[in-house]
Amino acid sequence: MRRLFLDVTRLAEPSRSNSGIARVGRELLAELNQRNSFEVVPVIQCKFLSDKADLSPSDLGPCLNQYRDRILLLDENSGASDFVQEKMRKSDAFLSTHLPLPDHSLTGDAQRAIWVHDLIHHELIQKESVSSGRSMISQILESIDLNEDLIIVPSRCTLLDLSSLDNWKNANVEVIRYGTNFLEHESHQ
Repeated sequence: MRRLFLDVTRLAEPSRSNSGIARVGRELLAELNQRNSFEVVPVIQCKFLSDKADLSPSDLGPCLNQYRDRILLLDENSGASDFVQEKMRKSDAFLSTHLPLPDHSLTGDAQRAIWVHDLIHHELIQKESVSSGRSMISQILESIDLNEDLIIVPSRCTLLDLSSLDNWKNANVEVIRYGTNFLEHESHQ
């Protein structure tokens, strides 16, 4: 059976668990988990959690507790035996609801997709890249393989913002508006 690894790191972070990006992850997790065509594996990237995040198996929060036996921690230093630890295969897919994508050493051969919600600091990208070489958002966007990874954006405006960046004109981008049934979207992607 194919597996879909869904990055739900924001759901494990108390200060971010009610954000818009966390909501996307929460709704996708609930919707995708109801399908029998693939197994959904919730993923938490440990390096993005603050010290306040509690990953003890006894309580992962109201949204993640029901998936406790399937959660994958992406952290090479983890050693937590109460969580699933396995490699991603070519037949698997990895979907992140936020930037950045984890390194290929963690996602293995899985097909990767990422949701880029917006580029609020788009003007800053251009200004910082001129003055200091590379902005932080530019470095984060570099986690995406423009030829291989699927980039999902919620609007044509975000698509235009991305395509205005250097080297992004031919990126593998798909517009899927918020509220669209993700699985019944007609794109070949």
